[in-house]
Amino acid sequence: MSVRELFVADFRCLQQVDVALHPALNLIIGPNGSGKTSFLEALYFLGRGRSFRATRTRGLVRDGQPHFLLRAALDGIPRQLGVEGGPEGLRLRIDGHSAQGLEHLASALPVQVIEPGIHRLVDSGPSQRRSFLDWGVFHVKPSFLDEWRRYQRALKQRNAVLRQGGKRAEAAMWEDALVAAGTAMHELRTTYLDDLMPRINNVSESLLDEPVAVLYQRGWPDDQTLTEALDANWSRDSRIGHTHVGPQRGDLQLRFAKKSARDRVSRGQQKLLAAALVLAQVGMLAEGSGPRPVLLLDDPAAELDQTSLQRLFAVAGALGVQKFITGLDLSLLPEFDERSVFHVEQGVLEKMV
Repeated sequence: MSVRELFVADFRCLQQVDVALHPALNLIIGPNGSGKTSFLEALYFLGRGRSFRATRTRGLVRDGQPHFLLRAALDGIPRQLGVEGGPEGLRLRIDGHSAQGLEHLASALPVQVIEPGIHRLVDSGPSQRRSFLDWGVFHVKPSFLDEWRRYQRALKQRNAVLRQGGKRAEAAMWEDALVAAGTAMHELRTTYLDDLMPRINNVSESLLDEPVAVLYQRGWPDDQTLTEALDANWSRDSRIGHTHVGPQRGDLQLRFAKKSARDRVSRGQQKLLAAALVLAQVGMLAEGSGPRPVLLLDDPAAELDQTSLQRLFAVAGALGVQKFITGLDLSLLPEFDERSVFHVEQGVLEKMV
């Protein structure tokens, strides 16, 4: 999968962009605040239905405009993606037809990003690591989305019983479905991570000269089934009003050089470890049977020393996926014969090479 053409209107500082893109490498250069990251953000939004640097869609609309519009022409099937966003929410179109559910965007355009806040994948709370894991599982395990939805429905019902002070028997009505879906989610996550780990270690060794240990914590005690954990924690759940065991509490524990990556390694190492996770995941998807992912790298030269930067470019370049890389200066970005170069300033993007 690659993005052949991109149209952007009234997104962030970008008034209108309409460009043909290189299937392998696209370099976007320009001064700070010029719109480089907004360009990547538009691509990310087309594959995720959300931004990687903002939580509110409304703030993405260019000042004075009612909505933004994003369109991409793809080289695969589906062939066209469109997203319109504004105060009324999002409207999605795929190959000219209205679509419901962001999973349709994700399936059509798998996109991952390495951006200045990538260290949060290592040093923040569990939700980012869980989202990282589940995005990968979603793309390689077709049954995962259905199990996730079944689990969320059952969890919502059980939590409603807890909030209302319901009896144990009322909550138990939802627990067969909760346990079945939760156990299936755990097994799919475990299988996916087992397949991903050799790639993570290979990339970590390339970037940091050492492998990283990744331990999946499933969200309930290892010596209990999910049913047993729900029974054992009923009193606490009923007191706090929600279910606090299950795959919604899952996490990845990362260790590097025999130390906790979250607490005891440098910020620079955290960035490279997080990049290793992302690059391994992109590489795994690229070799699968589904759409090939698109990789975004936002201003990596500002975050990494020269040695780390060259290592990052070497690993990313070997993946064989479409890449978009931003930077202040072309001399800091990788030199490949096959590429397109764009310059952006004050929200105006022009092709240079």
